[in-house]
Amino acid sequence: MERVNWHDAVEFCDRLSLYSRSKYRLPSEAEWEYACRAGTTTPFYFGEKITPDVANYKGGCLESTTEVGRYPANAFGLCDMHGNVFEWCADIDHGNYECAPADGSAWLEDGNDEYRILRGGSWDYDSQWCRSGCRLIENPSVTKKEFGFRVVREEISHEEWEQQQVDLDWQEKKKRYYSLGFSDKEILLIEVALRICAKYLPTEFKEAKEKFNSMIKTRFLNHEAP
Repeated sequence: MERVNWHDAVEFCDRLSLYSRSKYRLPSEAEWEYACRAGTTTPFYFGEKITPDVANYKGGCLESTTEVGRYPANAFGLCDMHGNVFEWCADIDHGNYECAPADGSAWLEDGNDEYRILRGGSWDYDSQWCRSGCRLIENPSVTKKEFGFRVVREEISHEEWEQQQVDLDWQEKKKRYYSLGFSDKEILLIEVALRICAKYLPTEFKEAKEKFNSMIKTRFLNHEAP
């Protein structure tokens, strides 16, 4: 997948999580490098040097992305960790790795959240960008032909999955509210009112909810503000 900005990649993970019983997310920068190196300490997981026979980068003759699996996988069975497309990570930008999380989690505090991290190099970048330890920073809203992503899949308990569904459903609901022009305060008041009505006026609530949903649907289809 290419021509994807960071926000689109995160939304893809959220939607995929919503329709599965697993959690999908972008890798942390530390997770990405661990997966890329696969136990190696050389600049590339296949050794000290890179050639067009083992990765897709600028200098070869392809000048475009290639299908996954065309080049040799690493010891973890992962393909295209070097070249093809840069891959978004979850972390925000930091000037160095001092005080970075020691557990491999994404570093999301005390940095520049206007930029996110990409790893792996690209078909349109020179070979040095493909090194296991090399990183690129970019604004998360930028979409380029060289940018893509891969996901991390986590197994979660049934209880965690149910909570995940609640959280993701709420995010989707808020997006619909926002698209209609509602503010955070108005959304909160609406949700509180709906919960009070559901508890104390169940019959009236059912009728009111049907009318409210009809109004929301009409405004959404007609792109009307409240």
